[in-house]
Amino acid sequence: MKSTLRNMCLSLGLLVTASAAILAGVKNLTDEPIAEAARKARLQAFTEVLGPFDNNPEDASSVLADGTTVYRATLGNVPAGAAVEITAPQGFSGPFSLMVGFAPDGSVKGYTVLAHSETPGLGAKMGAWFSDPSRPSRSIIGRTPDSGSPLAVSKDGGEVDAITGATITSRAFLQAINKAAEAYRKTQSPTAE
Repeated sequence: MKSTLRNMCLSLGLLVTASAAILAGVKNLTDEPIAEAARKARLQAFTEVLGPFDNNPEDASSVLADGTTVYRATLGNVPAGAAVEITAPQGFSGPFSLMVGFAPDGSVKGYTVLAHSETPGLGAKMGAWFSDPSRPSRSIIGRTPDSGSPLAVSKDGGEVDAITGATITSRAFLQAINKAAEAYRKTQSPTAE
């Protein structure tokens, strides 16, 4: 084949079209398994942060205007709390997402970090740091954050010890917990969305 501008453009066009078709096929093949893996991870997170429940919290969910999702749980048709999926505003290395479980009284039952890009050995410690029962000065489990008394790090006058060397991440984490508690309270009111 002679190397002309027309032949080169035709070859390039065929190559681009074939590449696009292959990429579209791979996307179609992977969309469903990725969605199923995310659903399984969410169900596992419900169990970790809520404790026992007998409904499917995904069927009893509310998405708020800011994108926060509240999944209500029941046990024997009695409210068992809720799990709130939230994205933290900005950690040290970027935003991160959490699933926070609340008891019916509004206290934190548990949490799990769904995704983050925080520094290993520093901000990445948030997965266990704020739930250590042997360290009540840093554990948020059992605390009830509210608008009059939000959770804050001790450097800011609060009662929660920040992760050593990761105050920015700690502040963002606690802001996300406070925002999740607010979302939980909004959806528990009689005029909830």
